[in-house]
Amino acid sequence: MNNIKFLAGTLASIAVIFIFAVTQGFAQSGNPAKTSPKAEAFSPEQRENIEKIIHDYLVKNPAVLREVIEALQAQEAQEKQGAVKNISALKSQIFSDPVSPVSGNPKGDVTVVVFFDYACGYCKRSVPELDTLTAEDPNLRIVYKEFPILGPRSQVAATAALAANRQGKYTAFHNALFRSGSLSDSAIKGVADQSGVNYEQLQKDMADPKFKMMIDQTYALATALHIDGTPAYIVGDQLIPGAVEIDSLKTMIDAERAKLGGASAPK
Repeated sequence: MNNIKFLAGTLASIAVIFIFAVTQGFAQSGNPAKTSPKAEAFSPEQRENIEKIIHDYLVKNPAVLREVIEALQAQEAQEKQGAVKNISALKSQIFSDPVSPVSGNPKGDVTVVVFFDYACGYCKRSVPELDTLTAEDPNLRIVYKEFPILGPRSQVAATAALAANRQGKYTAFHNALFRSGSLSDSAIKGVADQSGVNYEQLQKDMADPKFKMMIDQTYALATALHIDGTPAYIVGDQLIPGAVEIDSLKTMIDAERAKLGGASAPK
């Protein structure tokens, strides 16, 4: 699947190159109507010609695609090796940071670490899946890394969730905030009331600079691991950027448990 995505991206890049060539050709023709920076849209005939050029080029040079895939495979192998090395070096920060919120079994044998943002739609979709995993697997531990990269309201929401954790209500607040569909101050107050969090105390705690430091530490950790989007998961020595199906997570969890010598979770 990754090879296909990369190949699609490569074809798009080739298209850009040919489009540039075509526009340069127009520029050299001295036609001002064609060279204006605003005249970037192509007519159906021009697009058809560009697509034909790309098609003919790839048909005549199919080895280019093989070279791209081989380069991709080498790059992926190198990145995977680097990720394993970085995860190993940062193991304590990733899995054992005492200030990171935890759900599931705090003493579970396998840990899933998730980097997320409350404004991230894919992160929201993962909430019921993680709940299902912890319900089905009594030995699973989930570690949450607040990674608010999608704007100021994400920052506020992350700070509120960490403040709720101080009251021992993190999981309830976390899930309710995702369900709320809003990160406004009024939504956060409603979520606090719904999840049994003392809102007045929450507001006071949110002013504590320690929470900003915690978020900054997560940013630094994500940078060290080359995580630049949400969600992102870590299971054992595997880094999984982007959304992942629950069955794939289960497979990774079972594989990690097998490495540790434990039995798979009950089906």
